Parts: sequence; structure tokens; C-alpha cells
Amino acid sequence: MRSQPPPAALTALTPRERQVSGLIARGASNAEIARSLYISEGTVKFHITKILSRLGVRDRTQAAILANACAEWL
Repeated sequence: MRSQPPPAALTALTPRERQVSGLIARGASNAEIARSLYISEGTVKFHITKILSRLGVRDRTQAAILANACAEWL
């Protein structure tokens, strides 16, 4: 049971961006994310660009660290 609301940065993500973030946190590559979500790698890259911007992080590694820290909301 969640005792606190999700971090503000995560509330800015769309449901699909939360799915992509969760897969990034698990170490999935763009190709693996694309196959898992039945989307193109280009769409995955688009989502990752939006995720980085919305979370205010500079790279995939920082996004993965944040996603792992907030995994219960993804």
C-alpha cells in the first residue's frame, strides 16, 4: 500500500512514458522496449526524449536511477 503520493516529476509522465520508464529501470534496450510494447524503436526514442525532459535528467542512466527509486509508482 502506498503511503505517499508519487513524486511530482512522475505525475508529469503519461501512462506510456511510465511504462517506458519502468522498462528502462529494468535495463531494457530500446529494441527490447519496442518489442515489449509493440511500438517502433523510433517511438521508444521519442518517449525517452520526453521522459528525460519531463524528469529534468540529462541521460538514460539518471532516468533509470530515478525510476528505480520510484518503482512502486510505475
